[in-house]
Amino acid sequence: MTNELKLEIVQTIKENPILTNTQVGEIHEVTAQVVSGTRTWFIKNPIKYENNLKLLILETEKRTALVNKLYVEKSNEFKNKGGKGKKEARQIMVNHINDAKTQKLNRGVIATLPSNTWAIEDLIHTQVSKMFSYLACERVEGVFIDMVTKLNQFGRKNVPFFGSLSEIILGAKEDQFDHIIADYCGVLSTFKNELIHACLNNIVKVGGTISVTTLKARNDTEFTSKMNGFYSETITGLKDSCSINLTDNHQAISMFFKSLSAITNFEVVEEFCYCDTAPMILVVLKRTK
Repeated sequence: MTNELKLEIVQTIKENPILTNTQVGEIHEVTAQVVSGTRTWFIKNPIKYENNLKLLILETEKRTALVNKLYVEKSNEFKNKGGKGKKEARQIMVNHINDAKTQKLNRGVIATLPSNTWAIEDLIHTQVSKMFSYLACERVEGVFIDMVTKLNQFGRKNVPFFGSLSEIILGAKEDQFDHIIADYCGVLSTFKNELIHACLNNIVKVGGTISVTTLKARNDTEFTSKMNGFYSETITGLKDSCSINLTDNHQAISMFFKSLSAITNFEVVEEFCYCDTAPMILVVLKRTK
């Protein structure tokens, strides 16, 4: 029960103290037991209880205002959804999902980060199949609310998930998804563990894909440093022609995914560099067996 409803019940009790719990419950469409609990707390310390409710409501309003402010700022990022190469990257993901139709993967579940644009899902819906269901994930409240308003425009039995994609991946079973669209657009080191888990545990069906977008921009994360160091060790003693200078993250990212494919049932079927407010790279993994 919300604090707003509790306050309304308190005000009704104050104005009409002779009303029974059942009568108050009928006014506010709640049970007599709910009213009884609120009345008990109110009677113990009327002024303090009512003031606390008002303070809680005020704090909620402040948080909501902050979330809306953050959402407006976050929404500005989506204005670059047509950035250089972004459409091509989106189409590549869809093309590989379309190729999977030969495996009859055209009516299952796709775990996705659609944000509030549903751009990739719209393409899948129109170009591949209208029979997919989407497990749509978002952890920013304002964006999540906007995302849910478009929930039933694409797919069949879509389910919204308020939280992180890592929660979905780490809780998934083998063969649970037809595809995963991990359109993170973030730093690989922050989500590498869930990608490893997804591939090792085969949570995507045979023939299905995991499409990952990550920043290609240079950074000094511990993960990249370790990958660069590991790569330097592996090329020791090789011919100079085999040596690659890892001046940015591209080679480190590429090596990570190729190493992942070497120890799992997934292979890298495409890499594509593009720009979406920053240099990005799309990597598409496909489960082969």
